[in-house]
Amino acid sequence: MNWEQMSQPAKKSKAEGYQGFKLSKSSKNEIETINLDEPIVTKEWFFQNYIKPRKPVLIKYNANSEKFRLKTENFRPDTLIKTLGDEGDLLQVEELSKGGFGSGHDRLKLSLGDFLERIKNGESLYLTTQYEENDPKIAENNTEEGEEEDDDHDDNDDDEGEGHGFAGFGKIDENASDVDEFGDVDDFEDDYKDEFADELLGDDSNDINIIYQPPLTNLLDDKLESLPPHATEITESLVPQQINLWCGRTPAETPQLEIGLNDAGSVKNVNNGLSQANATSTGLHHDHADNLYILVQGKKRFTLFSPDFAYYLYTTGDVRDIYHTGVIDYVVNEKAKSWINVRADGGCLDSKCEIGGDQKTEQSNGERQAPPSFCRIPPSLLHLNELDEPKRVALEKYALECFPLFVPYKDQSIQVTLEDGDLLYLPAGWFHEVTSYGDKTNDNIHVALNYWFVPPDGESVNSPYTDPIWEEDFRKWKDLYL
Repeated sequence: MNWEQMSQPAKKSKAEGYQGFKLSKSSKNEIETINLDEPIVTKEWFFQNYIKPRKPVLIKYNANSEKFRLKTENFRPDTLIKTLGDEGDLLQVEELSKGGFGSGHDRLKLSLGDFLERIKNGESLYLTTQYEENDPKIAENNTEEGEEEDDDHDDNDDDEGEGHGFAGFGKIDENASDVDEFGDVDDFEDDYKDEFADELLGDDSNDINIIYQPPLTNLLDDKLESLPPHATEITESLVPQQINLWCGRTPAETPQLEIGLNDAGSVKNVNNGLSQANATSTGLHHDHADNLYILVQGKKRFTLFSPDFAYYLYTTGDVRDIYHTGVIDYVVNEKAKSWINVRADGGCLDSKCEIGGDQKTEQSNGERQAPPSFCRIPPSLLHLNELDEPKRVALEKYALECFPLFVPYKDQSIQVTLEDGDLLYLPAGWFHEVTSYGDKTNDNIHVALNYWFVPPDGESVNSPYTDPIWEEDFRKWKDLYL
């Protein structure tokens, strides 16, 4: 079966099909911007205008805003140790690989203090969502070498993942990957374990890992006022799944884009790098959770496509269905052997399995297979206008040969740039590639926080979910920690 055949929309069965906001396929698209401190911006208004319609929005707020509940200055590199401490387990840290982060190998184990010292000294490292301790791809002592890179254009190890959501409530079981923060893609996208569901069954041993991911777990010790489970009232209708810290340093020296040529001089493969120096990419992917992204320090560009573009974006997995919430389900086959089919709120579709399911990502030769929600399209093809003419012409030809369904829509994305303090709301299923830029005044270090929420499948701010278990679980979590 060729790509064109595989990419045709499947017939809808149990799912209703995506009914949310869609980008135009023929005219220029732009994102809306709102100010959190405008009187009209309430929880009810935000639900009706953005959450229910599944519409992304850039959010700004006034200095000393009373509606934004955290102080971003507490999460800058020079204040992180004071805010979080340096206790607890070692953190898993990504090294730059194939022009980006989130490759699934070259992961180090460092304390928060050691990590911050190394990036301040110039190393290009990235702190993303944390994997489980038994992840075989963590490098114990900074000595493991990455495997030889695959020359095939579909080697999709570009998942640096910030922002790979998951369909469960609680801790991620990471056998997969992230890079931006929302992408920030990291590497795990839908590998999760519903430990909150375990709590309902009487197992309280892993509560510390619920919602707040290391090193943010240190805040669970009576410090949640620094980072409450809702950063603002407008998301209070949603149940938080996970809260993450993203911190990294971009390589300032040279552009990371590498283009491989065959004997005839044509492009045979492209890595995950960009043509600009001091910039890294997460790669194009989507999450299975709603996302509130908060840029603490730095500059990031998000390139967005609505969920209905899934059939043209060459996801690693074969799309089974796109729900009205934007949640995308995949066919269980050789590309996603351990995938568990999900429903509109991201929960497990099979009534026999636990709520939230347990997504696993297959491993091949000791390396994690890209999650089905990652796209095979190299990030540079999203930004051809940034290339010099010879490279642009070569990559345009490469795109036509390898990604013909994508080419007609490559200019239909929304591009939005976040500066210090900006917020971005991104509903589940929205594809995003995130470019992180360095700033020499900040040692090229960028920092972000993000909240992943259970995708709402209900009709109103007072009844956001058709299944009461999400809100019941969150009430029990609040009884433990608030």
